[in-house]
Amino acid sequence: MSFSIPPLQSFSFDETNATPSTDTTTDINTGNTNTGRYFIITPGQINSTPFGTAQPTNITTAGFRSSTLLKGGYSNGNWTFKVKLRNRAAYAHSGKVYVRLWKAVNADMTSPTAVTDWFASPNTINFSATSGEIKTDVFTYNPGGPNLNNEWFYVEYVWYISAKANNSAAGFQFVVDESSGEEAVLTTSWTSTVNPDATSYTNDTNPAMNNLGGKIGDQITITGNSFRNNVCTGSDYKISIQTFDIPCGNVISWQNTSIVFTIPATINVYGGVGALMVFAAGTSDPTPLDFYVYPTAGALQSPPGVPCANCAREYSAGDTDGVITLTGTAFGLGGTVTILNQPATVNSYTDTAIEVRVPTSIADNLYQGSITLTRTNPPDNRTATWSTFRILPRITGITPSSGVANDPVTISGNHLCQPSGTCPGVGSRSTASDNVVFATVQVSDANVTGWTNTAINANVPTGTPVGNITVTVESFNDLSNAFPFVILTSIPNDPSSATLYQFKTDTDTAQPPTTNIAVNGGINQTNVWFRMTMSAVVNATLIPQVEVKAVGVAFDGIGIIDGAGVAYSGTPVLGWVQATGLADGTSYHWRVRVKNQTTSDVSGWVSFGGNADPGDTDFYIDTTFPIISAVNATNIAGNTATIEWTTNESATQQVEYGISTCDPGAYFEPSSARPFKGPGK
Repeated sequence: MSFSIPPLQSFSFDETNATPSTDTTTDINTGNTNTGRYFIITPGQINSTPFGTAQPTNITTAGFRSSTLLKGGYSNGNWTFKVKLRNRAAYAHSGKVYVRLWKAVNADMTSPTAVTDWFASPNTINFSATSGEIKTDVFTYNPGGPNLNNEWFYVEYVWYISAKANNSAAGFQFVVDESSGEEAVLTTSWTSTVNPDATSYTNDTNPAMNNLGGKIGDQITITGNSFRNNVCTGSDYKISIQTFDIPCGNVISWQNTSIVFTIPATINVYGGVGALMVFAAGTSDPTPLDFYVYPTAGALQSPPGVPCANCAREYSAGDTDGVITLTGTAFGLGGTVTILNQPATVNSYTDTAIEVRVPTSIADNLYQGSITLTRTNPPDNRTATWSTFRILPRITGITPSSGVANDPVTISGNHLCQPSGTCPGVGSRSTASDNVVFATVQVSDANVTGWTNTAINANVPTGTPVGNITVTVESFNDLSNAFPFVILTSIPNDPSSATLYQFKTDTDTAQPPTTNIAVNGGINQTNVWFRMTMSAVVNATLIPQVEVKAVGVAFDGIGIIDGAGVAYSGTPVLGWVQATGLADGTSYHWRVRVKNQTTSDVSGWVSFGGNADPGDTDFYIDTTFPIISAVNATNIAGNTATIEWTTNESATQQVEYGISTCDPGAYFEPSSARPFKGPGK
């Protein structure tokens, strides 16, 4: 094995019996230097300058370096050093050889490690005054069985001048002449250490990850050389991924050319470039393999409000149906998530759990797909995929937000056509698997007039309970969220008794009438007008209804009289009803209600005056004039008289009389009319 330093001088030796390979004679010109000086032996150069009175402390790099990196060790024992020296001047002088051994991982011998300190030959070499005289020094030294781990080996020599004659110029040559065999380094036995060399690996569990890495639980087979036939020890024989040592319990087999192991759940690194390292016999692979610990998506936690596993709805701030949690391993400290190829907002991120929102940008005709996690911290972009995710239908709005039976509404939403975007057609819109439900009432197929991925047109079904309800859509057995809707009553409001009036028919043709009939008042007509104020919860045409009964006859809902319908749109309206052909000489009571012309729903009955007692008189009819007889005037004075008469009925209004004896048609003077109370007077 060669020792060399620039400019390419070398000293070659076999590990156990070294012999020179080339001539690299070094001239040492000691000149007139005093004794007690050290000269550095630099191959192939003349050195006429002493180093000093002591050996060099630091490495001089002026010796012989191995031509290759060495891996192995020498056995403990003595080494034999043979040095050939030649006198180059006709002067006598004496000296001895010193040696020092080094090793270093760098070829230029920077940052070396001393194998030995300087050690001297026990022999003193005495040159006579004969030029060309050759001396051979042979001595032994035990360097302690040095080991080298891919390191360069280095030998330094110095010459020590111990004596010379008469301060005369002197010199010698340090000779390397392979042909002579007189110079050598005889070492103890050498054992080469070969580094393990992993060349590739397969992922037996996930072959798509061959030579890329693996997930927790994956079985990995490493192939290569020089692994030794051994067992995992956790120290001299082990497998490491970055700083994590694979537990020996996870090493299935260890052979010279293959190692099989599984990735443990306890691994706490993510791998990377040159992360997979094999150690064998205390040595490591100088060319470790790239290996990434991939993230694993182990489970998907669906929102609590959805009816199935591995599913959710598009995100909405109003509920949690669009928030999912992906759990697993090796997610890293940060990353991104896509759902059906759309970026998702990440609420929280840890190494084992990620909470994300289902993006609203997913096309509404997509329903099934994958969730992909990409690890970005560390920045290796390793991915994990959850492939069985489903988006459920979501209702986002109903227009209008309230209505009554048979009202048309539009249900807006997303992903309303499960599972492939094919929407239910006519004849399939009110089945067990595809339907629209208001409260508990399913809309009939005929009343679902349109169905797309984003909207359903339907009529509010008859029989839906009044009040706050919810609407759901079911598509291919996938149920939507429940969306609020208000079922309004189509029953008109009860009219207020304070707004009920009774009128006589005016003499002119103008309507409505304006002459009010007082409570318990009489009229001389058989036709009576009734007025009420009408309102409702919904817009509708409202019909006023009146039931008129003779006093003493209870209301029975028979003989109801309808007035003309009036359009109601939020502002109370007046309803008028005329009862005709009422019986003369009869007292009456009456009540009213309001009817929805469209639905035939009716309000409750309200009696005039707020009293439904059949004995109460609201008005009476009297169309026959009273007959006056037995008129008699008494107590006649200058301007007074007492007049008495007899009638066939009570006079409850007034008595009119004349003050002239003219023709009866001419003497009537309304101004002479006077109120008169009491029956017959």
